[in-house]
Amino acid sequence: MQKNLLAMFMVLMFSLSSSMLFAQPVNDNCADATAIGEVTDLAFDNTMATTDGPNHPMDCVSGGDTPDSIYNDMWYLYTAGFSGLAEWTMCQTADFDTKIAVYNAGTACPVTDGDLYACNEDGTGCANSASVVTFDVVEGESYLLRLGAYGDGIAPAESGTGFFTVSETDPPPPAPDNNLCENATEVMLGPDQPFNTLNAVTTGPEHPTASCFAFGDDFVNDDIFYFFVAPAAATIQWTTCGTSPFDTRMAVYNAGATCPLEDGDLLACNDDGLDADGNPCTGFTSNMTFEVEAGSTYILRLGGYLAGDQGEGTFSLSEIIPEEPPANDDCATGAEQAMVVTPEDADIGVGNLVGTTSAGSQDGGVPSCVNNGEFFDVWYTFNTGDSDSIQTRFSNQSDNLLAGFYMELYTDCMTPAVDTANGGTIPTVCFNYAPEEPSPANDTLTGLTPNTDYWIRVSTNITFDPPGPFWLQLVTIENDIIDGVNDEYTLENVRLFPNPVQQTATVELILEESALTNIEVVNSVGQVIFEQNEGNLSTGTHLIDVNMGNYSSGIYFVRVAADDKQQILKFIKQ
Repeated sequence: MQKNLLAMFMVLMFSLSSSMLFAQPVNDNCADATAIGEVTDLAFDNTMATTDGPNHPMDCVSGGDTPDSIYNDMWYLYTAGFSGLAEWTMCQTADFDTKIAVYNAGTACPVTDGDLYACNEDGTGCANSASVVTFDVVEGESYLLRLGAYGDGIAPAESGTGFFTVSETDPPPPAPDNNLCENATEVMLGPDQPFNTLNAVTTGPEHPTASCFAFGDDFVNDDIFYFFVAPAAATIQWTTCGTSPFDTRMAVYNAGATCPLEDGDLLACNDDGLDADGNPCTGFTSNMTFEVEAGSTYILRLGGYLAGDQGEGTFSLSEIIPEEPPANDDCATGAEQAMVVTPEDADIGVGNLVGTTSAGSQDGGVPSCVNNGEFFDVWYTFNTGDSDSIQTRFSNQSDNLLAGFYMELYTDCMTPAVDTANGGTIPTVCFNYAPEEPSPANDTLTGLTPNTDYWIRVSTNITFDPPGPFWLQLVTIENDIIDGVNDEYTLENVRLFPNPVQQTATVELILEESALTNIEVVNSVGQVIFEQNEGNLSTGTHLIDVNMGNYSSGIYFVRVAADDKQQILKFIKQ
């Protein structure tokens, strides 16, 4: 009996200690808020807390399925010992993702959404996404503080332990005077003019259709404003290229536009610019040009790519003579007419379209084979004739090894095409010629409608790649054979690039088995001007360079022989 009583006593004591160990916090409910003043490193633990505060759908929202909620909350009643700015922080001192709220002085429990004074979910730079909030207080007034956790529609959401501090703090420095359009600062032409966007907030309009904000949001964030009176009709360059410590954005508004600005007032803009050598500006800084009329006033807006992109830097404003854009820069007025040629004609350079994306502008949207960026593009138009499939031959002719291109098919200047051969379910026909891709590249446009006009857009993502020159050919596909006639004496898997050739022609040869191989170059009157015996080449791919730098411009032929088979290809030396 005594053993039974002892056992029952031990069970009772364990139950009591367990309930004390895992009990709800004494301040789990608003009505039981713990009274505090200024405190430093006050310990808290919301592991067993419940949720009894309201949701706040319009304030302090966060991600997840329940962005308006604060879970597992605990309550404090803070009485201010001073008048000024108070800071409540658990930044770097909490081991879970906290979410906190402050309610108006004198608020009684239960609080409502309308009682909310200030809140925070993720403090800037705080480990574990902990929180920090500042709020104005009056000495002797009391404020309910609610400390809880982020949740993603999951109960009991996050919980843990930590320490918080409530103390007097200095107010943040004020925003720049020209943070508002109405306070725009006058600026004149000149280099290295200082600017400061620290503590600015976003006050200008959104530009949802601006192609220069093709990714990220549609604002010039944390913006400051200037106004410029044009001394003469000119092209003006405004740039932070390499002179800003953060990712800038710029916008210029039409002559005579007034504050508050609207989306329709936008004249020009830039997010990521190019430097004087045509390379992307370091740090995704900006460089733009715009046309001005003598005596007209233009509002200039400078800010960041994202909210929080702030800092001090310099910009330059100068008059320039702009580089002439390509004639086919604008699809509606300048698309270049292209011919669809036979493989034989293409091999000797007929129908060769030489173009460049340098000094262009953006006429279309973001290509489907890339996620974001700003683009310089040029346009071509062609008729399919009797063909429903056309081969494209594309070659990067830029001296800059970083240059890259995108080629897309359009049904008009506004509408990207889909592959109708696949029931119209394939996204925009888009080929990416990245810098590391071999050049030239052959691709095929399929599912085309015969006797129909199409457009081709060639563009460079100037956010990441420099623009430059290229050449393009459109070639018919005859009986699914592009190069030559296949018979038992024809050597297959041979190609020559680039074509046209300026200095060096490269012969690519793929052998299915080893063979004695010889290469000859013949001019247009049948004379052998170059011969090279490659010996017994192994199976696989071989790249053989032929130096044409010392030969005059014209039509040439390369003959590649491997054992008893051969292939002859035509090419142009420029």
